[in-house]
Amino acid sequence: ILSRPKEHWFLLWIPLALIAGLSIAKRRGSLLRMPVQTPKQQAFEALRSGADVIEEDGLGPKVLRLQDGSFLKLFRA
Repeated sequence: ILSRPKEHWFLLWIPLALIAGLSIAKRRGSLLRMPVQTPKQQAFEALRSGADVIEEDGLGPKVLRLQDGSFLKLFRA
């Protein structure tokens, strides 16, 4: 793609790539430490009662818009 990269390519893009890589690695590590919460059926029904289904599949809803305007994303094993 670049037959003869100039020095500004090395001075700009390589540091940006390193910063992006470190940022991704840091976020990935912090996400792995977050506990998974399984809602109780009664609490889930209370959230779902006034929510709009944004996306669903054959197993049920995947993304809900709650009454307060926030979104709830459901993950299944």
